[in-house]
Amino acid sequence: TIHKYEAHLGAQISNILKSNSTNNPDETWVFLSTDGAVVGDSSFTASGGVVRDHDGKWIVGFTRF
Repeated sequence: TIHKYEAHLGAQISNILKSNSTNNPDETWVFLSTDGAVVGDSSFTASGGVVRDHDGKWIVGFTRF
């Protein structure tokens, strides 16, 4: 099961639940998920991400502040 969160400026966050059981990629696929944030008018930013294999198992993750 994949949880997908979408946010748009000036809109509420929507939580979309999707099943990947019918979309099973072969063993050569990896999935990259990233996210980032900026604090208001300051210069503070943060980002991060994770790479998972075709079974959803964690391979590597990263953060940057």
